[in-house]
Amino acid sequence: MPDITWITPVAVVLLLWALLRMLPAGADGRAPLPYLISLGHLLWIPLVIVAIVALASDDVVSAVMATTAAAAIGGISLRTYHPRHQRAHPSVGGTAIEQWARPRSATPHAPASGAPASGATLTVMTLNCRTGRVDAHSVVQAVQEREVDVLALQELTVEAVAALKDAGMDDILPFHQLGGQHPDDNGGFNAIWSAQKPVGACADTVSIPAAEAPSLSLRLGPSIVRFVSAHTKSPQRGCREWSQGIIGLGALASDGFADHQTHPATADTTTMRMDTVLMGDLNSSPDHPSFRALLAQGFHDAGLSLAHGPVASFPSWALWPRIDIDHILFTEGIQSTASTSFTVPGTDHLAVCATLLIETGTSSPGSCRVNPLDSPGLALSGR
Repeated sequence: MPDITWITPVAVVLLLWALLRMLPAGADGRAPLPYLISLGHLLWIPLVIVAIVALASDDVVSAVMATTAAAAIGGISLRTYHPRHQRAHPSVGGTAIEQWARPRSATPHAPASGAPASGATLTVMTLNCRTGRVDAHSVVQAVQEREVDVLALQELTVEAVAALKDAGMDDILPFHQLGGQHPDDNGGFNAIWSAQKPVGACADTVSIPAAEAPSLSLRLGPSIVRFVSAHTKSPQRGCREWSQGIIGLGALASDGFADHQTHPATADTTTMRMDTVLMGDLNSSPDHPSFRALLAQGFHDAGLSLAHGPVASFPSWALWPRIDIDHILFTEGIQSTASTSFTVPGTDHLAVCATLLIETGTSSPGSCRVNPLDSPGLALSGR
């Protein structure tokens, strides 16, 4: 019988740690599970080390266990972060790409794949502003250089919003909606900016135990697209609320604006399709069961849908390991053609930016309701 050494319990502990990602959604809302699970996709590294040490110690049982576990984790990680098969998109006719907002470049963006498509293309960006300490001029510069059309920010303060205005944000993205401020906000309130005048706005789009999630609804051809800025509670502020907030955002994928009044500009429901783009610091990654439950409700991740691996965003000061907790998610009528992250001075998160293609084909009749433009915190400034 092969010798079993002290390495065996180490291998068992690492294996059990890796299996935490298989918990049911919501069961990960207990300390310290959110933190442990976030590092689960990296456990193949210590397991390989354990396997080498076990072989050197003639502990065949531990070596086989560690090697098998490392291979399994590697396979799960590849399937999660580098999926071979991108999701299928509804076919769209034609080859026209509409320039939906103000002219920002000589030619419209084109899908990265080069495949024929018909729709509106735009660039979106999200950033956690670290309790308002982000450098406002750097944010505005990033918006200009990357030709961002819709911007979602989290952990804002009144002073940070004023600094963004002074830096020229309203000149390039003249419309914005702020979320309300509350004493228990997760580091500050959220907000969203747009280049195009919205047809609807809401200061708190979905009820979750976290800072309000403001939204702007834009009309793109025959479609209405709602853009939401969200920031779920971090686990240290309550693991149960962390999980409830992540899963609760899934209501945005299917709610159909049912709780809101119809705006005259969108009264024709026979030719409009409704889509949602959810952006923000969601404090979770695909390793978390709660985040996968959010995706299962009808969202797709901009980075994962490209099969290029995770768009790591936190912490900005560490080259490795970074985890992807800032996300750009969207519903079925949207495609991601590019996704990246980059540094913005003054915050511990990287900004996440994506190019989206909004498929502007018609759909069957259905509810098409958006909030009228009377929401507190909505700035409809002229250009």
